Amino acid sequence: MSAPVDWQSGFLAASALLGEPLDVAREAIAGRETAGARELVRELSSPDKASRARVVARVAAEMMAALDEAGAA
Repeated sequence: MSAPVDWQSGFLAASALLGEPLDVAREAIAGRETAGARELVRELSSPDKASRARVVARVAAEMMAALDEAGAA
């Protein structure tokens, strides 16, 4: 079983996927950031669009895997 994605990281990735500006998404979780979310903000701040896309895909895949595991239990 993989470590679960915290909701803050999931929120940031989903917000990026939907085109929400990173600053707006970050402000929405202000005061509730986790270490994972802070690292994700750093990764999503990359000027390279392909790098940002890989980060979002990675977190989305982790979220889907967690949902699959929960459904199988």
